[in-house]
Amino acid sequence: MDSISKLKAEFQSIAQRHLQINSFGFGPADDYESALENDDSLFPNMWVEPQPNSGSDHVYSRNFAITILSVGPDSVELWSDTELIALDILATFKQDFANPLADLELEYSLTPLQYRNVDHAFGWSLDLSLTYPNVFNFCDVPNEAGDCLKIWNTSESTWNDAEQIWNFDCD
Repeated sequence: MDSISKLKAEFQSIAQRHLQINSFGFGPADDYESALENDDSLFPNMWVEPQPNSGSDHVYSRNFAITILSVGPDSVELWSDTELIALDILATFKQDFANPLADLELEYSLTPLQYRNVDHAFGWSLDLSLTYPNVFNFCDVPNEAGDCLKIWNTSESTWNDAEQIWNFDCD
């Protein structure tokens, strides 16, 4: 599974390579608000905001809200252009992570938006969910040197037997 830092770098790389994206940012919405208020040369821009993640025994999903915003007199043209940029981001992200061993699934939705704090600013909010197999790698858990982790064997129906404990040697 990819770290948040690696995903941020990937989003930033996509923004830098895309010829229509003039600026990139990553962080909370409040930081985006500040950036928009202080510089109107940012457009079209791409802002990535981490969202709550979710998981289960089998999968883990990282969620991001990606805002693509531009300014101009024609809202229809801006929605058209920024929607294509959002789809370009998805295509590039999928291509960059086309590792068959990663088992990464992309789910997304696009919502048109009008940004009220900047005159004539229109774009799309791309809600992106990256779903990974939830591989509990017990050897990645920090523990004292030489200790192994003891994990209950959940495949058995009884829990009373001492043999129910699996020992993992992480060396």
